[in-house]
Amino acid sequence: MGVLLCLIMEHAWGHFATRTQSDTFSAMVSSVLPTVPVSPGDVVVRDSRRPSPVVEALAAEGHAVQHVPSRAALIKALASGNPHVVCVPEGDRDPLPPLAEDVVVVRFGPDDPHRLRAAVLEGVQAARTRRMLKQIHKDTARRLEPKSKLVGSSESMRALIDQVHRVMNVTVPVFLQGESGTGKELVARTIHDAGNRAEQPFVALNCASIPEGLQENELFGHERGAFTGAAQAFPGKFEQAHRGTLFLDEVAETSPSVQARLLRVLQEGVVQRLGGTVARAVDVRVVAASHKDLDALVRSGTFRQDLYFRIVVYPIVVAPLRERRDDIPLLIMHFLRKYAGEGSGRIKAMAPEALDQFCAHSWPGNVRQLENAVRRAIIASDGDIGVRVARVILGTESDRNAHSPLVPSPDDDIVPLAELERRAIAHALHVTGGNRALAAKKLGIGRATLHRKLVRRA
Repeated sequence: MGVLLCLIMEHAWGHFATRTQSDTFSAMVSSVLPTVPVSPGDVVVRDSRRPSPVVEALAAEGHAVQHVPSRAALIKALASGNPHVVCVPEGDRDPLPPLAEDVVVVRFGPDDPHRLRAAVLEGVQAARTRRMLKQIHKDTARRLEPKSKLVGSSESMRALIDQVHRVMNVTVPVFLQGESGTGKELVARTIHDAGNRAEQPFVALNCASIPEGLQENELFGHERGAFTGAAQAFPGKFEQAHRGTLFLDEVAETSPSVQARLLRVLQEGVVQRLGGTVARAVDVRVVAASHKDLDALVRSGTFRQDLYFRIVVYPIVVAPLRERRDDIPLLIMHFLRKYAGEGSGRIKAMAPEALDQFCAHSWPGNVRQLENAVRRAIIASDGDIGVRVARVILGTESDRNAHSPLVPSPDDDIVPLAELERRAIAHALHVTGGNRALAAKKLGIGRATLHRKLVRRA
C-alpha cells in the first residue's frame, strides 16, 4: 500500500508548477493518509456462474457485492454507480468498458480465494486513496488558485507567483517593492485570498492618501472623547483587520509618530487607541508596500531603521510592465473580457496592428495605465479595436497631449500659462497612470486643488 501511495503522490506532484505547491500538496496528503479506511467496499463481480463462488466469498468478507453475468450487465452497473473494485475472470477476452480513474480492476482465477480476498481489499483501499487524493487536488488547487487573478506567464510573473505561494500561510510581514501601477495591492490581496486567512478581513490603507495628522487615527482608532468631535469610539485599521491581513500601501509616507506606533504593534501584537489606556491584542498579518527605496530612506534618516527590519522580513519585487512585455497580450485579453460590456458594440478582439502598438508602448504608468488605455479603447470602438483607435489612445496620432512638451522651443509662440498648466496636469496624470493623488503630489499641489482644476476644465 505504501508503494501505491508513493506512486500516486509522485504522479500528482507533476501537476503542480512549483516546489511550494508540491510541498503544500504533500503536507495535506500526509495529514489525511492515516484516515484511509481498511474496510470492505463496493465491488462489482463479472462472473457467468450462478451461484458465483467469488461473489459468495467476497460477500462473506463484508463487501457490498453486485453480481453481473455479462459485459452488457457490467456496463449497466457501472452507469448506475461508481464501485471501488471491478472483478473479472482471468483470461477474459472481452474488453472492459471505460472506467473511472479511481476504479481498480482485479482479475480472479478458478481457485485461491485467499489471494482474491486480499487483492480486492487492497483494491478497495487503493480506490479510496485515489478518490481522496483527487479531492485533495481540488481543494489544494482551490487554495493555490487565488480569487484575485495575477495575469501573466513571463519569468518575472512566475517568480512572483512562486513567492506568493511561499508566504501565503505565514504570519511574517511581507514587503512589496514596485513602481506605481504595477499591481502591489493585487499581489497583497492574492497573498490573502490564497492563504489560510482568506475567510478573514482584508483591509487596505494607502498611507499617502491620508494627511499625517489623521494617520494615527486611521491605523489605531480612537476612544470616545479622545478629541473634539470624537462622539463615539472608532476601531482603527489594525482592529478591523484582526485575524486577517492589513495592507499598508506607500508605508514610506507615514509620519515619525506613526512609525513609532507601528513598531510597537509589530513587536508586541497590541494596539492602543488614541485617548485610550487599554492595550488590545491584534492578530494581523501585515503586507506593506512602497514605490520608494526604503533603504535610501533609512540612510537619509526619514524612515526608522528598526521599523524597516520589522517590515521588510520577506521582500518581494513587483516588476514594472516594461520588464515583462510578454505579459502585455495576456493582460489586454484579460481587460477586454473584463470591460467588454462598456463599449457601444461587442469587442471581440484587438487587431494585430493595434496589439503591436500597445506592446511597443513604454507604459510608464504600468498595468494601471494599460488597463485604463484598454478601457478607453473599448469605449472608442464599435467593434474590434483597430490600429487607428490604438494610435489615438496611445497618443501617437491626434491625441498628443500627454507627450506635448511642457515648455515650447525658442521658435514656438509663447504658450499661455493656462495651457502650460493643462499640459502639466495631463503629463502628470499620464505618468502616474491616472492616479490623481500621486499626480497632485508630483505637481506640488493638494489633491483637492487638482480636483477643482480638472472640474473647471471639464
